[in-house]
Amino acid sequence: MKNNYNTIQKKPPGRMTICLVCLALILCAANLWAQPNISRIEYFIDTDPGYGNGITVSHPGTNNISTSFNIDLVPLNQGVHIVGVRSRDVNGAWSQDGKWIFLKPFASGSAPLQPNINRVEYYVDTDPGYGNGISLGVSPGQDLAGLSFNIDIVPLNPGVHIVGIRSRDANGAWSHDNKYLFVKPYSSAATIQPNITRVEYYVDTDPGRGNGTALPISPATDLPGLSFNVDLVPLNQGVHLVGIRSRDANGAWSHDNKWIFLKPFATGVATPQPNITRVEYYVDTDPGYGNGISLGVTPGTDLAGLSFNVNLLPLNQGVHIIGVRSRDANGAWSHDNKWIFLKPYANGVPTPQPDLVRIEYYIDNDPGYGNGITVPFSQGTDISNISFTADLTIVGFNGLHKMGIRAKDVNGAWCLDNEWQFTSNAALPVTLLNFYVVAGADEVIAYWSTATESNSRNFIVQRSTDGVHFDNIGSVAAAGNSNFVRNYSFDDVQAMQYKGRTLFYRLQQLDLNNDMKLSQIVKVRIGDSKNRLQLFTNPVTSQANLQYQSIEKEKVFIRVTDALGKLMLSKQITVESGSNSINLAVSAFAPGMYTVELQSSKGKDMVRMIKE
Repeated sequence: MKNNYNTIQKKPPGRMTICLVCLALILCAANLWAQPNISRIEYFIDTDPGYGNGITVSHPGTNNISTSFNIDLVPLNQGVHIVGVRSRDVNGAWSQDGKWIFLKPFASGSAPLQPNINRVEYYVDTDPGYGNGISLGVSPGQDLAGLSFNIDIVPLNPGVHIVGIRSRDANGAWSHDNKYLFVKPYSSAATIQPNITRVEYYVDTDPGRGNGTALPISPATDLPGLSFNVDLVPLNQGVHLVGIRSRDANGAWSHDNKWIFLKPFATGVATPQPNITRVEYYVDTDPGYGNGISLGVTPGTDLAGLSFNVNLLPLNQGVHIIGVRSRDANGAWSHDNKWIFLKPYANGVPTPQPDLVRIEYYIDNDPGYGNGITVPFSQGTDISNISFTADLTIVGFNGLHKMGIRAKDVNGAWCLDNEWQFTSNAALPVTLLNFYVVAGADEVIAYWSTATESNSRNFIVQRSTDGVHFDNIGSVAAAGNSNFVRNYSFDDVQAMQYKGRTLFYRLQQLDLNNDMKLSQIVKVRIGDSKNRLQLFTNPVTSQANLQYQSIEKEKVFIRVTDALGKLMLSKQITVESGSNSINLAVSAFAPGMYTVELQSSKGKDMVRMIKE
């Protein structure tokens, strides 16, 4: 495989010459064979018109091309452009695009005047949206290189904050945001922290917050030098893990600190290992633990030099695999040890191989044998030089991907998968920032955000119970064309019928030309919790009124995040068994969409909230 494009040469006036040497791209099953002739070379400027629709480049029609061609720059605007070149062989396989950036010079050697800046604005911590920041009151045409301004930090809490600043020109185009971190100092000393009211530890298994072994402390005790003893008597000899954490007067828990330690073996010698009671092997197909061919060992026998014979008579000539494993007196199995061996062919000549009846490939996710994308071919054909065009419309994002290909013979035997990595750089109608799903009390909500959209039509949300076979469950209209972040969501109210199971979701992105891309697959488990969280009077203004139905008394965590995932509020409360009224102060929140999550021992409940 070769793609070798040489230097771009500029030719006056208004012409550009490209010299190129290219060989066709072909996928071979084993070795690189003679390449097919090139039947077409084409190029495009800035916008890709699609394979076969570019501007034709004359060439001799061989597979070793050294040619050059001129590009007419007259109809192009002054400034930066991109040229793409590709070729197609006689089998219809296209090469990858070779792309270069070039400049059509501005007249008199200077770029056109840029529009004046007519607005500069900033915000602190929360972005209120373009045009809604705090204006700096600049004059159009003002030199902004040395612009400085003061931020009123009086209403801000002490601690770390972020300031964002951006500008808009006379054409209405906004710049990127420039963001900086700054700190509002604490008054003479940091805010007084609440006292620690509980310190607890656990060994190996975490019993849950509040259920560890308590260490007696007094509130306001200085804890940096705290030490304690762990009772090792009930522990087995060997390696263990201790975790320790604390809780303050507000009910907030620290992160767990964990350490590994060793309870020594008696007299410095490890505990004697249980005897091996069974050794078994199998050939090619694993019959399951305990069902292999037993080697009849005696418990306590030294197995280091164990050898045995394998009956090769019933095996076909060719390559096989043998697996060996053992079980001890406690019923624990070892890992399988596997080796490949050959049963020789008669007279050294391999048995004729059965014909292939199916070839299939997949990209990224293996759908299972027989469920890949079919590669057309005729049975009995020599496939050592087979080539095909892979359908890249199923690739949902640009970047690194994996392709797998395999074949099945007339006896139903599949070969091993051959896998390659490749990079997709196709022009996508949508730049997807994220895609995730959250299971609520009565629904699963899918969230996604886009950075840009070009001729996008809609998003189809798909659900699967096995991660392979997906069904369309809903559609959300896309923006069409957009150059700023847009947030979307979809409520899957039918997902609750799958309680206790794991569901898989993905997005199908469609543009106005009916081109399709798929997102990555995400999954969520539908819990069996009977807890219910509801929000009354939605939208809200200054206070959110939640109603929470709990099946038991317990401590729960509440957090509120905005549409970009920023944490706006976090608190821990105790709920009673039955109905609970919970009020959240939200007057300081900016108008927009928020997510309220309540985490209990039974899982996570969630509602969406609109702040006016």
